[in-house]
Amino acid sequence: MKITVYTKSDCPSCNNLKTYLKSHNYQFEELVLNVDLSREQLLELFPGVTSVPQVLVDGVSTGGYSSTVQFLTESRK
Repeated sequence: MKITVYTKSDCPSCNNLKTYLKSHNYQFEELVLNVDLSREQLLELFPGVTSVPQVLVDGVSTGGYSSTVQFLTESRK
């Protein structure tokens, strides 16, 4: 499973998601807004998105923190 997490500095939800992923032994790549990619690049990947974190699991958008945790929980069943 390839997980890519799009975050920004000082984002509590981003930090919570990274903590969740680490605590459940998920390997992930983190790309930081305004460091690794621009806002325009983020919007190309996730049209209409207004917040981070945003997550891709195997190339499929799973949304932000809550929806990604739900997706990963269901995929473990």
